[in-house]
Amino acid sequence: MALLLTNADVAQVLTMDDCLHVLAQAFVDLAEGRAANRPRSHTFTPLAPGQFYLFKSMDGSWPRARVHALRLSSDRIEEVVEGGILKRRKPPVASGNRWLGLVLLFNIDTTELMAIMQDGYLQRMRVGATSGLAARCLAPPGTRVAGMFGTGWQAGAQLLALRRVLPDLQLVRVYSPDPERRWAFAREWSERLGI
Repeated sequence: MALLLTNADVAQVLTMDDCLHVLAQAFVDLAEGRAANRPRSHTFTPLAPGQFYLFKSMDGSWPRARVHALRLSSDRIEEVVEGGILKRRKPPVASGNRWLGLVLLFNIDTTELMAIMQDGYLQRMRVGATSGLAARCLAPPGTRVAGMFGTGWQAGAQLLALRRVLPDLQLVRVYSPDPERRWAFAREWSERLGI
């Protein structure tokens, strides 16, 4: 029987250190042809002018861990023009004012479904860890200052990862078009990380 895991369940067990460690191994295996990946695909279904249903999926296999994962999301998209700029919004229209994203995890030996997980927290940590690994590879040793674009929901995980891979980090310059969100983000994460 497959495990059913909520975002809260995943948050209780997935640390940034674990995510960095596992992703580093998986990226090496993928680069060396010992893993498989199908990039994300999008299916847009027009509903009305500027409104779409969007189904996204991506998947990959990691033989070292004996797993194959399928990530999918079911969304509504609205296109709006603000200040002459076309923007896409993804309103939370699933029950409970939420979005719907899932990861299905399969055992590649038995072919059985092992888990169905909400993807929110997992995705946030994966994106943050991926950026952290890039910073670890590209930033010179002793880097003390970093820059970030955005203060959205995923930005916090970006900072968690940067803090882990850049131990001398003292200052992060955050760029965001919304000054109020930018300052709130800076205050919160300055307190949380002590930088």
